[in-house]
Amino acid sequence: MSENKFNDFPEEGAALPPEGEAPAPLSGEEWERLRSLLLGREIAAIRALRERLDNHDLHARELSEVVAEAILLRTQKDQTIEKVLQPTVEEIFQNNLRRNPHQVVNHLFPLMGPAIRRSITETFRSMMQSFSRTLEMSFSWRGLQWRLEAMRTGRSFSDIVMIHTLLYRVEQVFLIHTETGIVLDYAENEGIKSQDADLVSAMLTAVQDFVKDCFAGGGQAAALESLQMGDLTILVERTPQAYIACVVRGTPPADFAGQINTSLELIILECAEEFKQFAADGDSGPFKKIRRHLLDCLDARYIEEKRKAPFFIRYLPAALLLFLVIAFGGLKYQQYKYESMVEELGRQPGVVITAAEPSLLGSWRLSCLRDDLAVDPSNFLVEAGMAQNRFHIDVYSYISLDGDIVKRRVEEAIKPPPGVRMSFSDEHVLRLSGDAPLGWIIATREKALTTPGVKDVDTSLLKDPLAQELNQLMARIDGTIIYFPLNKDLPETESAPKLIEAVDNIVALEKLAANMGMGITVTIYGHADAIGNEKYNYDLSQARAKTVAAMLYARGSSVPISTYGMGADFAAYEDGKPIADPGSRKIILKVHLARLAAMEQWNP
Repeated sequence: MSENKFNDFPEEGAALPPEGEAPAPLSGEEWERLRSLLLGREIAAIRALRERLDNHDLHARELSEVVAEAILLRTQKDQTIEKVLQPTVEEIFQNNLRRNPHQVVNHLFPLMGPAIRRSITETFRSMMQSFSRTLEMSFSWRGLQWRLEAMRTGRSFSDIVMIHTLLYRVEQVFLIHTETGIVLDYAENEGIKSQDADLVSAMLTAVQDFVKDCFAGGGQAAALESLQMGDLTILVERTPQAYIACVVRGTPPADFAGQINTSLELIILECAEEFKQFAADGDSGPFKKIRRHLLDCLDARYIEEKRKAPFFIRYLPAALLLFLVIAFGGLKYQQYKYESMVEELGRQPGVVITAAEPSLLGSWRLSCLRDDLAVDPSNFLVEAGMAQNRFHIDVYSYISLDGDIVKRRVEEAIKPPPGVRMSFSDEHVLRLSGDAPLGWIIATREKALTTPGVKDVDTSLLKDPLAQELNQLMARIDGTIIYFPLNKDLPETESAPKLIEAVDNIVALEKLAANMGMGITVTIYGHADAIGNEKYNYDLSQARAKTVAAMLYARGSSVPISTYGMGADFAAYEDGKPIADPGSRKIILKVHLARLAAMEQWNP
């Protein structure tokens, strides 16, 4: 039978199972193959869908492609997105403000700075104008009369001045939608206590409806044009789309209505599309752009004085302003000058300014770190021109790693001879060059390396004039071999001149080293051949070493000498048997400088 029963069909003429006999049952593997044939694509699609549902990264990428369009569509539908995101955005901003207030201020400053400066400028200008006018009135006969009137009536002097000098002033302007009565935008004069715009609009609408119902039979013929309330007058200019209501104190001129009407016509022309859109969605935001037309309606006129104020009165505000500018400029210059001095102090080697707090009066409170080798901060500021009472300084000691300070510190520690030059690199490497005694060179390297701020010392360019002679003497002495006769502790006759020369060299080396500020030591190793017993050979080798030491002392040398009897430890053998080798009967001289390790480091 074929392996795949589902792909093998009975051949023509093949015998079929007997009628009524059940076919053979399928195995588990055959069921799986049948399922794969019938449902393979669906199973693969379900598996892919499951993987898609479980893949969160894929969900995030797909959502990122449509999130902007989804937010736009939802925003066009209603304000749910704004209501949902507003608490989260506010919380994020508040948390960021608590964590990084300086960063938030830096971002807002470019927006708020110009507005704040403009507001301060306008307020100062208005204050000066008001001050100038009040001052003029105060020093005139009429001004004195008005001041007495203010005292008698209990009103402020500025109110009395305005009552007697004001012709008219537009205090508030409202742009109101004609059909709905909604305030589209409004403006108010400086110094006016603002009234609720919606309340004013509701009042005007109610009065307008009252006029229509009572005097025009509910028709459109009657229209409210003005409304008198005490010393305030509300003037109304209207169009079918909107009308302007101006709250005026005093009596405006006859052409004022035409001025309002002109502004209203400009608004209607400029905002034709906005009015159509407002009828659909009721959003008054787009009408903020016509604020300039409403500001043009905020006009004011005063009675012009024919008589000029006294000269000193007219120029007193300018003189006062000039005095303030000069005083402020002087303070700023003095603060800049002192600030430059403090910055210059901070640039001095070994001085670190940790805190500098200027006061409004130009004095400073300073805190600084100072190395013992740096300039004195108080003396520096006084010499720079800052008065002693203009600063208070707290000084704390520390060790500076500044190159100039480290160089000065090393110079005090090693006290270089006149022929030595010093330099200090940015890598904190001290470089010395010139001529100096070898002992000073060796000692200086160790001292310099223990100085704070010095990482390495380069003495390769330092030379001792006596060093070459010293090296030559050491080379002639070191390793000198003197041979001895059999069983004798006195040198051979042939070796006597060589021994005398070595002794003379040692004496000369001792004197030369002493002149260079150094000391030497001599080590003598005595040897013997392997003939004889071990103790005898040891005593003989020790005696040979002491003989040479005695010769040195006999020549007046005071050099420390160490003698070692090596016995036959290094004697010659032949086929494992000791032999009478003349070359094994000897002494070897070794000479050492007092600081050999430093010497080798200086001259490897």
